[in-house]
Amino acid sequence: MRKINYFILLLLVVLTFVGCSKNGDAVDVNIAQETVTFHHIELHVVVPFTIESMAELDELAYSIASQTYERHFDAIGTETYTLDIYLYDSQANYDGASITYGSITFMINETLTSPGLTVSTNHLTIA
Repeated sequence: MRKINYFILLLLVVLTFVGCSKNGDAVDVNIAQETVTFHHIELHVVVPFTIESMAELDELAYSIASQTYERHFDAIGTETYTLDIYLYDSQANYDGASITYGSITFMINETLTSPGLTVSTNHLTIA
């Protein structure tokens, strides 16, 4: 009988933790355009909040890249892709093609020894 009680208690604890989980890692940005072509993903992202430092901008870009990679993981597989991210501070700057925060390029699965995301070029800047 004790084993059944412990099992039920364990099950309740596990279900409680699963029920409490939330999507806290999602970045709250607006993807204005996402284009996926043969081995290339291009993102134009409008950032609806003010970026205070380069560290914050880098972290934002890495988070966007990570989430994009996760979204396309099954389609990418082990193939090599290029991911270009262009960051804007407003919809007006996106519409006017004024890349406010610059761009960053990632290689995905560049080599067999370095799968996943690798920064290729970083042209991010704070205006």
